[in-house]
Amino acid sequence: MKKNILVKLLCLLLVCVLVLPMIVACGGNSLVVTFDANGGIIEVDGEEYDEWEKYVAENDRIGTLPTPTRPGYVFDGWYEEEDEDFEDKIRKTTKVEFDMILVAKWKQVNWGEPGSVGSVEFDFAGGHILETDENGEEVEVDELIRDVDYNDRVSSLPEPEKEGYTFEGWFYEDSKGNTVQLRATTVMTQQFIVAIARWKEIPKCSDNTYNHAWGFWDDTYQLPTCTQDGISVSYCEKCGSKQTRSETPATGHDWGAGWVDNFSLEVLGAERTCRNCQFVEKDQFKNIMGKEAMGGELVKVDGTAFGGDSKYGCVTNGAWDDAWTTTLQGNNSALILTFEFQKTVYADFLVTATDGSGVGFTIEYLPEGSTEWQLLTRSGSVGVAKFDIGERIDGIRISENSSHQGLMAWQEVGLLVRSENYVAE
Repeated sequence: MKKNILVKLLCLLLVCVLVLPMIVACGGNSLVVTFDANGGIIEVDGEEYDEWEKYVAENDRIGTLPTPTRPGYVFDGWYEEEDEDFEDKIRKTTKVEFDMILVAKWKQVNWGEPGSVGSVEFDFAGGHILETDENGEEVEVDELIRDVDYNDRVSSLPEPEKEGYTFEGWFYEDSKGNTVQLRATTVMTQQFIVAIARWKEIPKCSDNTYNHAWGFWDDTYQLPTCTQDGISVSYCEKCGSKQTRSETPATGHDWGAGWVDNFSLEVLGAERTCRNCQFVEKDQFKNIMGKEAMGGELVKVDGTAFGGDSKYGCVTNGAWDDAWTTTLQGNNSALILTFEFQKTVYADFLVTATDGSGVGFTIEYLPEGSTEWQLLTRSGSVGVAKFDIGERIDGIRISENSSHQGLMAWQEVGLLVRSENYVAE
């Protein structure tokens, strides 16, 4: 008896599951609305469908409509299958009077607009990749087309294989007609790209196989130098073929005692020589106060330009001269010399105190495009002082230290600045 009751309950439950979607609350008919994504995808509860069905009571409103997606297109509504010209859009208030098939209408996005999609076609050139089919078995794939959104990166690339060859990458023709390598970081600015696999044949051994038996790496094939990496070589034990690789980094220069100052009277600076290869590196400063410097550009001192055929150089105690030194005297004059460059120069300069004692000086510089003078240094007898302030400047100003005003002492200050167009030898 109990068994019969259980069977009846199970039958009733099965009837409810099969029939319930077709029954409405009022006991009327239930109609089917089929949504055809027309090339797009309808996502419902995490599942994707090309077609999806919905049950609606006869003469009821259709209600909520799904919103499909399709790369490179904008969804433009649902229309009845018979409405081939897409004239009467179906809305959620539309009443369902019979079974309906609704087709999605799409509007394609023009290339270059947000949401537009291009394609990359991979030509394997005789190679292939391995993929797993629906049965879980590996199959060879020798053609592939991938959609990529405009202005997005291509992302991961397939890595094909070809017997007897080494894969060297994907190459395509850009918009300028140049052959360039396609990388995962390549940004999609062309609507269509045909990427062709490039292959390099693996040398065959003497027994006509592809499998070399490589020996150990010999690091003495080419020893590293100061500037060139070392090269190792390995030989095939079967046929003697050779493969090389750069793996030992360059040693770098050994500068020995380091910089040696003042290697020239007119071009001051320093140089150093590598112990290993005798390469000489120079750090030079050129006097731009002369008319020959800066391509003949003039320099203004306290607002007055100089540097003509016979008058060039720096100023000696306020008088024009061809010397590149300036004499600062403690004569209660509060001497200030302002050098304004008509062309912005590198802010690497050298100051020398050639002779004299007792008079200190202050040096300021004017950063490029600024109107505010910046303090560089205050000094007395400095010998040779080099300053690298890491920026370009429009001028230099030298003045006596106020604490030394009134002293009958003097000091010559040599000033050199590296010009913008000066290139060290």
